Amino acid sequence: GIKVSGLAHITGGAFSKLKRIGDPAGVGFNLDHMPKPQKIFELIQREGSISNREMYRTFNMGIGFCICTSPRYAEEVKSVFKEHRTTIHKIGKVVSDKVVIVNGKRIA
Repeated sequence: GIKVSGLAHITGGAFSKLKRIGDPAGVGFNLDHMPKPQKIFELIQREGSISNREMYRTFNMGIGFCICTSPRYAEEVKSVFKEHRTTIHKIGKVVSDKVVIVNGKRIA
């Protein structure tokens, strides 16, 4: 009974893939609750002198999949994932502008 509005596998192109969901619907995403990335991403960024913006445009930063649903279903989604011993994070929200913003930086 959970209504899902969109799904995105965060692979090559990372969070810019959310545009595939947002553009047809006329919306965008503000991902302002990102968890701290794993150490491997810190190493890649440091050794490659890569900006935060580019890291989130290129790498998934530990987020492999995004589920877009109404806030009213958030606890139900969380419960399903907990039941399957899978970590889930609420990482942001839908916004009216057709953009993808991660930690205050526009990436798409």
